[in-house]
Amino acid sequence: MPGKVIALILLSCVALLSADTIFEEKEIYDLSDKISTLSVLWAGDLEGDRVPEILAGGIIYEEGISKGALVMIKRDEVSTLASIPSLSRTLVMAVCNASEDEGAEIVVGSRGLYVYTKSGRLLREKSTVGDVTALQPVDFDGTGLDEIIYGTSVGDVVYLVDFEAEYQLSVVGEVRFILSGDDDTYYVVTSHSIHYWKADGEQLWSYSEKEEILGAATYDINNDAKKELIYISGPTVYSLSSDGQRKSIKTPPAQPLSFSVAEVTGDGKPDLILTHAVDRVVVYSNLEEEVQSFPYRRESDEIPLLYAADITRDQKTDIIYGGITRVVVFENVVPTIKPLTQGLALLSQGEELYSRREYQNALEKFEAAEKFFIQMKEQELASKCREYITEITEIMEVLSRAEAAFTEGNRLYSEGEYEKAKTQFRAAIEEYTSLAERDRYYATFAEEAEALINECDRMIAEQYFQNGETYLDQMKYDEAIIEFEKARTIYATLGDDKAQTCSERVQSIQDLLQEEEETEQMNLFITVGALFVVVVVFITFLATRKKVSAKLEKGHVYLLLEPQPKKSLQLMKEYGRLGYEGLVISRLPPEQIQKKLKKQKILQLSSAAKEDSIPPDNVVNILLRMKEFMTNKKDNILLLDGLDYIAFQNTFEDALSLIQKLSESATLYKGILLVSVNPKSLEEKEKVLLEEEMELLEP
Repeated sequence: MPGKVIALILLSCVALLSADTIFEEKEIYDLSDKISTLSVLWAGDLEGDRVPEILAGGIIYEEGISKGALVMIKRDEVSTLASIPSLSRTLVMAVCNASEDEGAEIVVGSRGLYVYTKSGRLLREKSTVGDVTALQPVDFDGTGLDEIIYGTSVGDVVYLVDFEAEYQLSVVGEVRFILSGDDDTYYVVTSHSIHYWKADGEQLWSYSEKEEILGAATYDINNDAKKELIYISGPTVYSLSSDGQRKSIKTPPAQPLSFSVAEVTGDGKPDLILTHAVDRVVVYSNLEEEVQSFPYRRESDEIPLLYAADITRDQKTDIIYGGITRVVVFENVVPTIKPLTQGLALLSQGEELYSRREYQNALEKFEAAEKFFIQMKEQELASKCREYITEITEIMEVLSRAEAAFTEGNRLYSEGEYEKAKTQFRAAIEEYTSLAERDRYYATFAEEAEALINECDRMIAEQYFQNGETYLDQMKYDEAIIEFEKARTIYATLGDDKAQTCSERVQSIQDLLQEEEETEQMNLFITVGALFVVVVVFITFLATRKKVSAKLEKGHVYLLLEPQPKKSLQLMKEYGRLGYEGLVISRLPPEQIQKKLKKQKILQLSSAAKEDSIPPDNVVNILLRMKEFMTNKKDNILLLDGLDYIAFQNTFEDALSLIQKLSESATLYKGILLVSVNPKSLEEKEKVLLEEEMELLEP
C-alpha cells in the first residue's frame, strides 16, 4: 500500500507541474468610500451560515480626524459593520470567542480595545496605554473561551483573562506582531527583535535582527506538530523554530513586502505566497519552487495585505489581497482532478510520523486522511487509514500501561517497597515485550525493567542479610540462619559473590551451635560429677599440650626452611586442634591441603580468577587479606607458603617488605605467623636477611 500511495502522490505532483496557473483574479472590491487606509484583513464563515465573509479594518479620515472602521464583504455586497469610537492611525483585528454565550466575536485594537458581535454591536471596551498595534487570541487554559494578548505602540504586552489584565510585560519599541506558538507559548515581534514567552509570562528566549522585520506568521512547515515563526527581515524570508534556530527560506529577486503561508497547490505541503517591490505576487510550492508569478497594481507606498482562506467554497485555499482602499480575491484554480492529493499527503505524513514513533501526531493525520477518503469514497485508502488508526491506538494503550507501571515501579523502589516494585516492573516487562514484537526498539525498555527487578532482588537480599546480622548480634541464632539462607538463595540466583558470605555465616552459626550443644552435654556431665569432669578435662588438656611438636607464642613470626611445607602444615593442624583459627596461603592446590586442614581457610597463590585464589603479584592484597584475618580472629595462626614464588613474581625487596609489615601486624594483633620457604630458592644473603626478621624454627 505505501508504494501505491507514493505513486499517487507523484502522479498528483506531475499534474501540478503541468498546470499553468494557481490563482486567477476573481473579484475586486473598492472600499474608498468606507476606508481611507486598509490595515487588516480576515476571511471565513463568521456567521456560521456556510457563506464566507471578508472583514476589512482600517482608518477613515473625516474632516481631518482619523477613526477606525470595520467593513464586511458578503455575497459581493460591501457594508460598514461598525465604526470604532476612538481616534487612531492604526487598527488591528482578530475573530475569536472572547465572551460567553455570544459565539464568534470581533476583537478590534485601536486606541483602546473593543469587542463586537458578528452583527457589529459593541459588547465591551477597554482603555489602553498607547495604541494597540498587535492582537492575538489564545485558549491556553482549554476552556473554549479565548484569552487576549495585545501589544502597544509603547512596547507593552498585556495578557487578558476575561478581559482583565492577568499580567503585563514590556519590550523595547512598538509591538508589531503577537502570534501563538506551541501549546502555551507565543511570539512577540518588534521592528528588530523576536521574543518567545510562555503563557505564565516567563521569557524562554529572544532574538535580534539587524534589518527591519516587515511581516510575520506562524505555521507548522516541517509537519512535526511544532509551529515555526516565518518572517521577513531585509531581503529574505526566514523561519525561526521554537528553540530559537533560524533558517533562511527564500530570498526573492526584489524586496519582499508581505506574505502568507498556506497549502494552495494541492500536495498537502506548505506553500509561500509573497508580494515584492516590483509589483508581483509569486507562489513558491513547498516554500521552494516558483510555480506562478503574476503582476498586481500597487499604489504608491502601499504595503499589500495577504490572507489565505477558502472564500469560493470549493475546498481550495484562495488568496485575499488588500491594497490601500481595495480588496482583490484571487481564486485558486488548481485543477479539481487532484482532490485525492490532500488525503494522500495526510496519509504519507502519518506514515512518516508513525515511523518516528510520534503516535499522537500520526493518529491525527491518519484520522484526517480517513475522513477525507470516506468523503471521496476511496474505501481502500480509508481502510488502510483505519488499519493504522487501530494499530496506533493499540500501541498507545499498551505504551501507556507500560509507562505507568514503570513509573510506579520506580516510585515504589525509591520508597523501599521492593516486592511491590517488582510486581510493577513485571507488568511493564509484559507490556514492553508485547510492543517489542511490533518494534524491537522497545526491547531495551523490557531489559531495563528486568535489570531493575534484579536490583530489587539485590536490595531484598541485603535486607535479609542485615536482618541476619542483627539476629546474630542478639544471639538469636535460628532466626539468623533463616535470614541468611533467604539472602543466600537470592544472591546465588543473581550470581553474586555474597552468597558465599551468607554460607559462611550459616556455617559459623552452626559451628557455634554445635559447640554450645557440646557445652550443654559437658554441663550435664558436670552436674553428674563436676570434679571428675574437671579432672578429665585437665588431663585431656595436658595430653593435648604434649602433642604439640613445637611451642609457638602469640605475636611471633617463625621461619621454616623446608623443601615442602610438611612441618608448617603439621603445626597448623596441631594448633587448629587447640582452637586456633587458621589461614593458609600456598602454591599447593586447596583440595590437597584441605585433606589435612579441614576447617581452616585456604587461598592458593595463583593468577587464575577463582574465588579461592589470590594473585602472587599483588603484594598489597596478600598483606591486607592476612592482616584482616588477624584483626577478626582472636586466636589465629597463619601460614605463608611460597615466599620465594612471591619474590619471583615481584622482587625480593617486595617479599622482605611484606614479611616486615606482617611481623608488625602479628605483634599488634597477637597472631602467630609461619613462613615456609624452600632454602634452595634463596641466595645466602637473602637467607640471612630473612633470619634477621623472623625466628628460625628447625623442621
